[in-house]
Amino acid sequence: MNHVKRVLLFGSTGAVGTSCLEVLTRSRDVSLLIAGRDTARLRDVASGIQADVETARLDVTDTSAVTAAIAHCDIVINCAGPSQRLSTDIARAAMASGVPYVDPGGDHALLDRIAAAAPAVPVVLQAGVQPGLSGLLLRMLAGHRSIDGVTAWCGGLQHLTPASVLEYLASLHDTHSYPGAVLRDGVIRRVSHNKCKSPPAQFFPDSVTV
Repeated sequence: MNHVKRVLLFGSTGAVGTSCLEVLTRSRDVSLLIAGRDTARLRDVASGIQADVETARLDVTDTSAVTAAIAHCDIVINCAGPSQRLSTDIARAAMASGVPYVDPGGDHALLDRIAAAAPAVPVVLQAGVQPGLSGLLLRMLAGHRSIDGVTAWCGGLQHLTPASVLEYLASLHDTHSYPGAVLRDGVIRRVSHNKCKSPPAQFFPDSVTV
């Protein structure tokens, strides 16, 4: 008999968190607790799910309350944004409690801090489509000897939330992730706009500028 994993999900009312919640509820071996400051929104999200979902009022900036909640869970998934403000403390609390931590976001600075802490539990950062799953796809394709090169375009149609705007603005000052860049020989390099290939119009019909 499989052990039911108790998952604590932060940010379930956001664009990314809502999709994550929908996926998690399909699993029969998961018990879900969604937490946040707005209990009314949490209840609205939970009521639209065809599964038992617990809700709890919890301010993600309250480190002691977050740590107490994590202690009763098997996995922490943090979709609360903006990640550059919220991920570090939640990740630290999870690692200190010996609970695996998953985050669709997370910048290189957080990766460095986690690596320095040498956690005894699994920690997964950038688990979202961009660049996480997209990066895995490129690595898988690179393993085929018959492929000489890969050109990829990555875009999204998620709702643009206030947290998303802050994420984009923070990325402009991240030396490891910046606009107008290419990955060559395992190194991200800055390139001018005129050297970037335009994406195929049939897949990206609309242009968006933040």
